[in-house]
Amino acid sequence: MFATTPVSPALARLAACACAGAQEVIRIVRTECGGLLHWGKAGWPQWAACFDGAREYPDTWCHFGCAVQARAPAAQRAR
Repeated sequence: MFATTPVSPALARLAACACAGAQEVIRIVRTECGGLLHWGKAGWPQWAACFDGAREYPDTWCHFGCAVQARAPAAQRAR
């Protein structure tokens, strides 16, 4: 077990502010610049909750699906 260190209220406010700033950057890139999100990074699910891979990545989404099928174990695909 790992011991948790209490976070001071000031540090918690600073982290929330930084997070809000990062979310604002993601919002601008996503809504005003047509930017795409990196899988597993900040912004999901807030800015891509109804994700449509074929719409987001029209030129490569099918290739991604083929790569998954070629590399995923058969038992995993059967789920």
